[in-house]
Amino acid sequence: MTQPTTRAARAKRKGKPSGRATFEPTPEQRTTVELHAAFGTPHEDICLNIKKVNGQPISLPTLYKRFKNELASGSTRAVAKAAGKLYTLAMGGNITALVFYLKTRGGWRESEQPVRIPLPADGGLTAQGMTIIQAVAAGKLPVNQGAALLTGLSAVARLKEVDDLTARIEKLEGVSHGKT
Repeated sequence: MTQPTTRAARAKRKGKPSGRATFEPTPEQRTTVELHAAFGTPHEDICLNIKKVNGQPISLPTLYKRFKNELASGSTRAVAKAAGKLYTLAMGGNITALVFYLKTRGGWRESEQPVRIPLPADGGLTAQGMTIIQAVAAGKLPVNQGAALLTGLSAVARLKEVDDLTARIEKLEGVSHGKT
């Protein structure tokens, strides 16, 4: 029987490893990848910072294969540290941190307190609408509250139109039937 003549078979007979050397990450490289993952560095850029023995950057498949745990845990640890710092600040009396924490983790939300805007009684609906628009523009009234007021004002205007039309029709019908 003849011996196989492939390069791998010949190298095996001579005791030499065949093929490309397997990339084995160092502890320093693992730390670097974990930090880059925590900072949100794009994976392509992480590859450029991790070099093989020959000085060439690793490929994306190698990054995903050899640093799977570091990529997954890097961002999780960063978020955990930031949340811990936020909690420490909030419990230490930092009002901004406390409010943010309660809104995001405690389910709190800001309640909209009604704002009172004096509307002119004698200027009609147009003057009242302009007062509302000016209050929104000046920042005295939130936009959503201003929009709600203008919607209500336009509904009042339509009701007023119906009342005016009804009065006109009744007046015309009274005249045509001989009533004055």
